[in-house]
Amino acid sequence: MDSLLLAYPSVRTSAVPVSPAERLRAVLIARGIGCVRVSGTAEHTRLSLTPDLVAIVERAGLIWWRSPRTSRRDLPLYCVRFTIKGAADGLTHDYALLLRPTVLDRPELGRTVLDRAMQKGRP
Repeated sequence: MDSLLLAYPSVRTSAVPVSPAERLRAVLIARGIGCVRVSGTAEHTRLSLTPDLVAIVERAGLIWWRSPRTSRRDLPLYCVRFTIKGAADGLTHDYALLLRPTVLDRPELGRTVLDRAMQKGRP
């Protein structure tokens, strides 16, 4: 009986996500960035990292999002990537920009910048 079972190798299911959206989500979660699948159709899936940062993953593998940065002409900047690693790198950078504390969030940062400017002789 055992020799019969050896002739038919068992089929193992992989724990690796199959769709590009699930692979990107797994990479972002491994980097410590939580993201939620907002919606999905047969053509594309939306992954929300924050309310202001939503990535659209096309079924063909194209990934794009609106960056918090602006172009040289002060227009909205849309980023496009063709690989999971490239998209994860770009989204990680933009995610860090959104979470970076600003003077409005922490007034003491503004005071520190003002103090440094005063020490250098700038008003």
